[in-house]
Amino acid sequence: MGGKILAALAGLLALAIAAFMMVKIVTLYGAARYAAGRAEAEATHANGLIVAEQARARAGDTARDRIIAADAARLAEMTRILPHILTAHEEVKAYASTVAGGAPCLATERVRGIERDRAVLFPDIAQAGDGDTGSLPPDAVRDATGP
Repeated sequence: MGGKILAALAGLLALAIAAFMMVKIVTLYGAARYAAGRAEAEATHANGLIVAEQARARAGDTARDRIIAADAARLAEMTRILPHILTAHEEVKAYASTVAGGAPCLATERVRGIERDRAVLFPDIAQAGDGDTGSLPPDAVRDATGP
């Protein structure tokens, strides 16, 4: 009888060990599946992050190129008009120091000088204007020379 009880306990112990091992195997299998699924999701997400980062970098490069182009255009425009601005400034200072420069009305040549300055500084506006760069009206000539 003791042998039967011992055999039953040994069988029960073997069954308990088998159940414990089965739980361990299932747990390890589940952990492995979880890790594999997580790695797959991270790989998929990483590809999306890489694509998003590449798009962001391209947008940054495009913005940088636009800024560089605008800066170059501004520099070209300033290079074109700066000598004229400096010359015009000196002309105004020289004219203002004369008797005619102190008069309340501008002389005919000064008005033409202003229109010439405008045409140099703003060529698009000068071409789109009314085109009347000819003689001044009689009252402007009379006012500039005095009554």
